[in-house]
Amino acid sequence: MKFHTAFIAIAPLFAAPSFATVIDASFSSTATAGSPSVYTVTHDFVLPIGFSNASLTIESMAADDRGVLLLNGTMISNAGIFGPGSGFMTLIPGGSNDPFTFTFGNGIQNVVVTSGFLTGLNTLSLIINDTDNGIFGAPLATGVHISGAGILASVSFDAAAVPEPGTGALLLAGLGLVGFAARRRSGVGAV
Repeated sequence: MKFHTAFIAIAPLFAAPSFATVIDASFSSTATAGSPSVYTVTHDFVLPIGFSNASLTIESMAADDRGVLLLNGTMISNAGIFGPGSGFMTLIPGGSNDPFTFTFGNGIQNVVVTSGFLTGLNTLSLIINDTDNGIFGAPLATGVHISGAGILASVSFDAAAVPEPGTGALLLAGLGLVGFAARRRSGVGAV
């Protein structure tokens, strides 16, 4: 019985504590004259094995003319210099124009995403439709033209602490000594 008591006292040492981590997920891009009217800007981040409570917070977003933000292929927000309203957005470069309703204008946003994360590589994609002629996928005008896009965002999550190899070895050695001491006290295996 003493062995079981000692084991219960040591068992919590094996539970890995977690710690909060924040990743800066902000990014921006500038396209110059001759860029296609539809282009994608991406930003990758990695979540470790065993992560929990992941949350993506988008504080601001800018897209010229309009943009759609996706997390691992799923739309999570949008923005446009024309503000909220209906329009068309070419979601795939060279693809068809799809009806789309925009709920946010450029600037400050308060978007929090708590699902859709993957262990390992995650991708934020900002698809931009810039035309100089509205948002209907026309080619960019010739001459000097600059198109900007970007977001201010962060990803927070809890990560399990990974003990150093020496810590695990010490814990196993300690368990062995406790077992040996308990066995000696009970007289098991005594010659």
